[in-house]
Amino acid sequence: VNHDTIGSGRRFQLTVFTVVLVAMFGAAYALPVLQATDGSPATTVLQAANSQAAETAEKRALTVDDYTSWRSIRGQQISDDGKWVVYGLRFDNTRANEAKPVLSILNLESGNEVEVENATGGEFSKDSLWVAYNIDPSGGGGGRGGRGRGGEIEEAQGHRFVQGRGRDDSEDESRRTELRNLSTGDVRSWRDIQSFTFSADSTHLILRRNPRGTQTLVVVEGQGRGTGDNRPEVPGGVDVVVHDLTTGRDQLLGSVGHISFNRDGDLLAYTVEAVVQDSNGLFVLDLANGRINPLDNGAATYSRLTWNEEGTALAVLKGEAVDDIRERANVLISFPDVGAAIGAGAADGALAAPVVLDSSAADGFPEGWVVSERGAVSWSNDNTRVFFGIKEQVADPSEEEEEEEDDANVDIWNSSDERIQSRQMRQANTDRNFTYRQAFDVAEGSFIELADETMRDLEIAQEGKWAVGRDGRAYISDFMPATADIYRVDTTTGDRTLMLENHLIGPHVFGISADGRYYLYWADAEVQAYDLDAGTSSTLGGDTAPSFSNMEFDRAGPRPSYGVAGYAEDGSGVIMQHRYDLWVLPYDGSDAQNLTNGVGADNDIRFRYVQTVPDDEPGGGGRGGGGRRKIDLSEPITLSAY
Repeated sequence: VNHDTIGSGRRFQLTVFTVVLVAMFGAAYALPVLQATDGSPATTVLQAANSQAAETAEKRALTVDDYTSWRSIRGQQISDDGKWVVYGLRFDNTRANEAKPVLSILNLESGNEVEVENATGGEFSKDSLWVAYNIDPSGGGGGRGGRGRGGEIEEAQGHRFVQGRGRDDSEDESRRTELRNLSTGDVRSWRDIQSFTFSADSTHLILRRNPRGTQTLVVVEGQGRGTGDNRPEVPGGVDVVVHDLTTGRDQLLGSVGHISFNRDGDLLAYTVEAVVQDSNGLFVLDLANGRINPLDNGAATYSRLTWNEEGTALAVLKGEAVDDIRERANVLISFPDVGAAIGAGAADGALAAPVVLDSSAADGFPEGWVVSERGAVSWSNDNTRVFFGIKEQVADPSEEEEEEEDDANVDIWNSSDERIQSRQMRQANTDRNFTYRQAFDVAEGSFIELADETMRDLEIAQEGKWAVGRDGRAYISDFMPATADIYRVDTTTGDRTLMLENHLIGPHVFGISADGRYYLYWADAEVQAYDLDAGTSSTLGGDTAPSFSNMEFDRAGPRPSYGVAGYAEDGSGVIMQHRYDLWVLPYDGSDAQNLTNGVGADNDIRFRYVQTVPDDEPGGGGRGGGGRRKIDLSEPITLSAY
C-alpha cells in the first residue's frame, strides 16, 4: 500500500509480508485464511477476528489440559532475497524434552515447505542459498535467548550466530548441526557443534565444537565492534571447523578462544587459547588462499578480539594472570592496517608493526588500574581511536585467608550508602565487573581518560568524536524519578561540557543519533535535539508534530514518550513513535512528516517498524526503543499493524 507523506513530495511504501504471517500463524494457531475485501492487511486481520468470535460461541471452555496443546512460533527469519522463510514451531507449557520442536523451511514462490523434526535455530546465508540449523533428537531446549541451550540465536556486532547445547562425553552423539542447500536439498551434518556462523560473503561457514566435559561456551566476537557487555571472559579454547561452501571441504583450527569474520568475510581472525600457553596468539586466516598469518604470539591470554567497521583493522587484549591479585594485567594491541600486518601488497614483504598501549608506561593512565578484559573493546568509525575499559587492581578474594569465626548474621546499614543493602547484594557481581570507558589514540599512541568515579555512565558515538556522560551522584533518591547532570565529552581530549542539569533519565533520554551529531532527549513533553558540534539545543517537530506523550503511562512522575523507532539513514531526522502512527522529525526544526498518513490514528491501528535486516552497528541509544537503528526511507519499509 502506498502512502504520501504529509508535507513532502516523497512517497514511502509500507510493505507487509501478509503471506508469510498468514502461513506462520495458520500453522501455529489454525486461523482461517480470509481474503480482504479491499486488499488491506488491516481488513484481513479484522475479518479473521470477527470469524473467530462467531465460532467461539459454539466452542467449549478451555481446560488446564488444553494448555499443553498450544504451540508457538520461535526463531523466525526471512532470507535476504525474500524468497524463503524459516521458523520453528514447538509446544508450550510442557517439559523441555516434550516440546517437540519442528523447523519449517518455506519457499514463498513455490509454496513448497520442508519440515525438520527436533530442529531449532534456522539461519540463512547472506546469498540465500544455504540454511543451517541444530538438531536435538531429545527434543529439548530450542528457541531464542540464554546460553548453553539447543539452537539458540544471539546477536553479536552485526553477525547472528546460533548456539547449540554444551555437552560432555556421555551426551547423545545424534545431536548435530545440519547445512542444507536450498537449491538441491542436499544436507551435510556435523556432530558435537556448539554454534555456527556464516561469512558475510557466503563463502564459508564456521562451526565451533563443544568443549568436552564442560558447559563452557567459546567466546564469539561478531563483525565490527566489541561485545558491549562486562561479562568476564571464558577460559579455554575449542576446535573450530571452517567449511568452504564453494568446494565443500573442511579446515580444522585447534584451541580457538575468540573467532570473528571481518565485514567482507574474506578474512577470519582468531585467538589460540591452548592448555600449554607457549604458542598462544592472534592469527588471521586469509580465506582466499587458506594461508594462516600469525600477528602476535606469547604465553598469555588473548581476549576481546575486535574488527573495525570496514574490517581492515584489529584490536585485542593480551595479558597474564598474576598470583594474589584479581585483575589480569593486559596490554591493548591494535593493528590499524591488517593487510599490511599480514604482508598483503608489500613488495618487500615487510610487515606493519602493531600499536600497543601498555598501562604501566602510558602517560596519564591511573596508577593502580589496568586495561580490563571485563569491558568491551571497540573502534571509532574513523579508525583513529580504540575504546576499552579499565578497572582498579585489587587483591584476589579467593586468596584471602578465611577467619575461623562464624560469620555474624547481621546486616549493617550505613546512611552514606547510595543504595540499600539488599540492592547492593543483588548488584554485587555487576559492580565487581564494572569498568570505566577510555580511549586510545592509535595514531598518537596516547591514552585519553573519559570516564571516572564522577561520571561512570558513558555513551560513545561511533560516528564523530563525541560521547555523552551522566553524573547522578547529587540526585540519588529512593522515591524520586532518576535524574542526572548530562555532559558532552570530547573523545579526542577528554574535555567535558555540561549539557543538561538535573535532567530526567531512563525513558526521558533517547541517546546519540545514528550519525553521531545529535543527542536526543525528552523535555517539556517534546522531542529535543542537542547539536553536539554546535553545543546548542532545539525542539523538533515544527508546527505539525502531534503529542508524543505516552497517555497510557499510569505510574507516578512525568509522562515519557512512545520512544524512537529509528533514525533516517540520510541523517535528516529522527523517526518517532506516536501512539498509532510513525512520524519523521527533521533535525532542522521543520515540520514533522507523518509516514503512515494518519491511518493509524483514524482507525485505532498501532503501526510499528519491523526490522528485517540486522543492524551493522550495535545499539547504544537510550530507553527510546530504537537504539541507533538506521532506516532507509527511500526504500520500502516493513511495519506491524496492531
